[in-house]
Amino acid sequence: VVTVGQLTSQVNAAQCMLDFINNRFMLYAVSYPALAIEASGLLHSVYLVQVVFSKVAGTTIESKEPPRNKLQFFLFWGKVAFSTVILTLSFAVVLEALFSGKTAMWVTVCMFVLARITSIQIDEEEENIFEVSASLQK
Repeated sequence: VVTVGQLTSQVNAAQCMLDFINNRFMLYAVSYPALAIEASGLLHSVYLVQVVFSKVAGTTIESKEPPRNKLQFFLFWGKVAFSTVILTLSFAVVLEALFSGKTAMWVTVCMFVLARITSIQIDEEEENIFEVSASLQK
């Protein structure tokens, strides 16, 4: 997953060390939950993608970590399998809701756009960009 504003915040953090991140609230509210999610293996399906792409490209994955022992190997691939199953089931639920019409997303988006267009304030001399009558927008 790519975060749209991630690069900007990383550059800002590298150049201007932000002290507000280095406090107890951020430790308990952000760092520990992130570490718990990582330890749970919920996001390990990305490692499956990494392995597939390295096989397709014909390259090896270089790591500075020592090779995994048997227990680490089974825990790692167990987390990958668990994460992939959760991801697949979540995707199936979303598709089922979309195709059976059990979501109100389109109605909500349409109502928001309609409300925004009809409530915008345009002066008499300005161009009407939405092609909506001026009396409707007042």
